[in-house]
Amino acid sequence: MARPYRSALTAALVAGVLASALAGCSGDDGGLSLADTKGPAQLLRNSVAGKIPTDMVASQGATEDASQSCGDNGVKRSWRSSVLLNMTPDHGSQVFEVLENLGRNLADEGWTGEESSPSSKIHELLLKSTKSQSVVRLTATLPADSAGNGAAVQVAVNGPCVETDGPDSDEVKHLDDSD
Repeated sequence: MARPYRSALTAALVAGVLASALAGCSGDDGGLSLADTKGPAQLLRNSVAGKIPTDMVASQGATEDASQSCGDNGVKRSWRSSVLLNMTPDHGSQVFEVLENLGRNLADEGWTGEESSPSSKIHELLLKSTKSQSVVRLTATLPADSAGNGAAVQVAVNGPCVETDGPDSDEVKHLDDSD
C-alpha cells in the first residue's frame, strides 16, 4: 500500500525544506500569509508521522488540511494538518510507547511538551519549540479490543496564527478547497 507520508521525495525534501520553511515561522508572523504556513505545517506533520516504524502502521486513516480560527471572528487563522495512523493489531498495545518514542525523538530536536491523559485509553502530547510557532499534538488511542484492533496514533500540527481577510475570504476558501 502506498503511504503518502512516507514517500522518498518527502523524506529527501523534509530536512532542507522544513528547516528553511519553519525558520520563517519564528517570532511574530512577519507578514506571513496563510498560504505561507500551509506547506510547512504539512511537511512537519509528514516528518513526525514518518518517525513511526512502517511495520507498526496498518493503514493511514483520516487526514485533515484546513484553516482554523484563532479567535477574533476568524480573521486570524492557522493551518491545521493532521493524519491518523491505524496501528497493526500486533502493535496495538504499544501505542503509548510509540507516543513516548515520538516525544523523545522530538525532544532531541528541541521540542518540549506537556503530557495529558483525557482517559485511560487516550494519551496526548502537546509539543512546542522555540524554533517554530507551530504546535504538534500527538494522540495515542489504545485498542478497542484485546486483539489489538482499533489502536491509532494521530499527528496534528497547527501552524502559526496569521492575519487573513476572514473565513469567507478568497484566500481561505481557495486554500481550504485545494487539498
